[in-house]
Amino acid sequence: MHTTLIAIAIVHALVKHVSAQTCALASEIAREDVKNALASAFYVDEGSTWMFDFDQLPADCTDCGNANPASTYGCPRFSVSRVRRRSRRTRGDDEDAPRRVVRASATEPEYHTLPVLDSPNIEFAEGSSPGAQRDGVLPQTCEWTLEPTEVVLIYGCTPSALAYFGITPYWYRLGGATSSLVFASLSDTFSMGENGDFGAFTRFSTEAATVSPGTFIRAPTAPWNSSFSFIMSRNRAALSLAAAVLRDRGLVVNEVGVPPPPSADSTYTVLYRGALPASSEAWKKWVTAPPITTLRLKPKSAAAPEAIFEAAAPLIARRTVDELSLTQAYDALVSAVRERVASVPGRDAAVAATARPQIVIDSSMTCVNFRINCGGDNRDTNYIRAPAFTLASNDDLVYAIGVRHVWTRNAYYHSVALYNRARRLAVVSIEDAVFKNSAAPWSASDAFYVVAFARDCSRHDVPIGVPCVDVPQNGFPSASRDESIELWERPYSTYSTTIGPWWQSMILPTLVRSIPAPPPSSSNPFSALFASF
Repeated sequence: MHTTLIAIAIVHALVKHVSAQTCALASEIAREDVKNALASAFYVDEGSTWMFDFDQLPADCTDCGNANPASTYGCPRFSVSRVRRRSRRTRGDDEDAPRRVVRASATEPEYHTLPVLDSPNIEFAEGSSPGAQRDGVLPQTCEWTLEPTEVVLIYGCTPSALAYFGITPYWYRLGGATSSLVFASLSDTFSMGENGDFGAFTRFSTEAATVSPGTFIRAPTAPWNSSFSFIMSRNRAALSLAAAVLRDRGLVVNEVGVPPPPSADSTYTVLYRGALPASSEAWKKWVTAPPITTLRLKPKSAAAPEAIFEAAAPLIARRTVDELSLTQAYDALVSAVRERVASVPGRDAAVAATARPQIVIDSSMTCVNFRINCGGDNRDTNYIRAPAFTLASNDDLVYAIGVRHVWTRNAYYHSVALYNRARRLAVVSIEDAVFKNSAAPWSASDAFYVVAFARDCSRHDVPIGVPCVDVPQNGFPSASRDESIELWERPYSTYSTTIGPWWQSMILPTLVRSIPAPPPSSSNPFSALFASF
């Protein structure tokens, strides 16, 4: 016990020290020195870093890439000779109809049947890649192959403080006779998060501290603005050689061993995710010019061909606080909100519960083995999608009712967002700080939240203390009166394990909608008889 306490104290001191310093790899010169050191043992191909920028999204986008103004994603890009593009169907299309996927280097399209899932659209990176529009210059893409002895290396600086930041490696597409989009994680995410109520965690090794695989460190603050390196390879010898060079340069290394793919022409990607920056200005600066270098490395000497990774690293076991013990109090809260909505003259209440999250499997290997689209899964969270609705008039009002997963310690970070369903575009986003005491008009417990949504909240008698959010129908972002809206809830990283909570032990959100009341029935006993003529 005493040894553990000493180790934690040291970590606290290190994290505090680094947060006050400039990242050791902040300058291009420092990162260039690392690249030059690698050149003695590897052939080096430099890529680039792409980060999704909500402010640069076209206002007329039809597929807006699951964009959310409160969070963003990015990926490393490399030059390729052939880029495969994945177009999206509208949700009204036949689910069994073939998807049209166009190869940039071919004149004939190829057809695939892919399920509709709401995942980040990394193909946005292709149109903005260096040289994308220049003849004779290979485009860069976030979808790339990984040869048997290649190493992909990412190194640089973590961003300034966020509620959550993570790096996740993925199988993107499995090749073979039939190409299948799987977008399935290769490992648990290398992540860090911070919460004002109970501190921070990191599963990501940085100059602040080394984190052993499958473990995490608690600290007063996460290692923001800190140097890191991340490597992935299918070959143990090549991975070890790259790691040795990096450690000789004083870098801390996060490693991913990639097991053999089902087919040689499978592709990969890596996603960066960041949510709720403490400083929007600092985050904007990091996203605009990420202090990160991305390299593909090929050993100059032959790596041992038999040094393969037989299987992916073990996943961290989930441990979720059972929220079902709150069911009775939660049901009473839903009933109370429903009664209030139904008490408005000329209105009635419709109650819709959420059945399940988008992905209900714990390991993405199921997606790989059965060639199922995992939709860019991240075991740090659940993507919980409530039933769709519309706000067709100023009289429409929707209450979202749920459990504050930060309160139950099933999340370090918890958000709710409304999405324009067809355009895959977040219109508004609400974080846990807004949820505090929001259920007070009906419940003495702060375990729950209630948030109202309307076109014009000033037209509705929403109880004092309950947040009401205006949902724009014009401008950008927006959802028009006839467009379908979805509520998405995301709880990130439980306190106990820092992995995301498991949905079957959670209470999922319920929607109570104000709808026009049916016309009153006639008291005339002969009305039914007359109605038949």
